Amino acid sequence: MDEREYILAIIAGGRNVGKSTFTFQQTELIGRRTIVVNKGELSPRFDNWQKVTVEQLKTFKGDNVVVQIDIDQVNEVCETIMHYKKGSSVVFEDAKRYIPQSIGKGGLNDLISDLRKCSCDVFFQYHCLKHVPPFIADMYNMLVLFKTTDYFTKSDLKKFANTETIIKCGERIKRHKDPHYCETIFVHE
Repeated sequence: MDEREYILAIIAGGRNVGKSTFTFQQTELIGRRTIVVNKGELSPRFDNWQKVTVEQLKTFKGDNVVVQIDIDQVNEVCETIMHYKKGSSVVFEDAKRYIPQSIGKGGLNDLISDLRKCSCDVFFQYHCLKHVPPFIADMYNMLVLFKTTDYFTKSDLKKFANTETIIKCGERIKRHKDPHYCETIFVHE
């Protein structure tokens, strides 16, 4: 097991700004199996990916897979990843649809609390920062910010540790003419 810092990323941006493109460029650079967790409609990007249930994920042997879940299967899919698919890149696409605003013990909490234990890099995709649950805002180490509908004020972003940096980046991104422009912010900035 390597000793690098594992990624717990928030990728935030409106529709069609490049969140998935960016995320999958990152997972390709990491070079490990990519597991996409999704509830609902899938992007055409995944037309050629194997689709499995949480139960089927346990024995899946390929590199890239989409796990379609119901809202009550978040903890179950996280436990399956931790026990059967260590060393994966995990993407929670359109996470607002199924990631709760608070969590208890087990499952999701265990997965993101100790990334080194399961050797996973985790990416949460949201359409705006206001939808990011406080427990994720408190634990991330990388934020990729595209154009969003967020108001970049201290009161709106108080759940994030580096509010001032996010406000400055958010304002720059809003003014930028390129609709796909983004900036990466690390929690230590």
